[in-house]
Amino acid sequence: MLNKSKLRKSGKAYGLTALIPIKSNKKTENLGQSYASNARQILQQWPSNEYSMDVDDLSPMAKVPNTYLCRFYILNDIFYEGKPAIEEHLKSSYIVFSGNFYSKFWKFPEALEDYVRGMWKYAGEELTKLLQNCVGFECVNREEAADKKENAFVGYIKRCQVDNALFFNGSTDDSLKEQLKALYLRQAFTHFVFKYQTQIQTGKIDAVGLQKAFRNFVEVTRPHEVDSPFWPAGIGIEPEGISDL
Repeated sequence: MLNKSKLRKSGKAYGLTALIPIKSNKKTENLGQSYASNARQILQQWPSNEYSMDVDDLSPMAKVPNTYLCRFYILNDIFYEGKPAIEEHLKSSYIVFSGNFYSKFWKFPEALEDYVRGMWKYAGEELTKLLQNCVGFECVNREEAADKKENAFVGYIKRCQVDNALFFNGSTDDSLKEQLKALYLRQAFTHFVFKYQTQIQTGKIDAVGLQKAFRNFVEVTRPHEVDSPFWPAGIGIEPEGISDL
């Protein structure tokens, strides 16, 4: 028998997959379209400009702490792969959430709850608009107190969670902050090497000057400080000034 905990974690990296059933009614009350179509439209309208430094241009999930990567998509049905498989169909469409995240907690229940609370805290408004198209989300909407809403959301996601059949973490299990810092340093040092390699070859700088430049590089980039400067989460372009170091 497979150990379910191994399907969900690799060191301090965890996987979360949730299948959230969409209401099967053909029409929504206000928009005159199916709930599945409405959910798809909402996802398509989420900002996703990774080439902008403005946080409002990024996916709401870029704001959720410790997210390595994640994806939302609509699953309408399963594919028939031919014989000897049995042809089967889903009774409803689903919003699928698949994500990898870091947690300081070693046990999956604590790690999951901590991460999902972060989802609600930083992307709760966008998630509410999306998931109100789903079965049972009324249990979250009907709560008035903020803490009760958060608790209800955590419980809702737990009920929709499924085990990861094959969980693979494509990087180390270091914290997101450490990985973003490493990404920043790698790119900054690449520019540093390219810049001063040319100057050494042309005789514009000697060993003393290179050592001075490197000390300045270390002072500015602060390799041992993960909080700043670092590569912002969800950004696909270089942070300003990184090529000038």
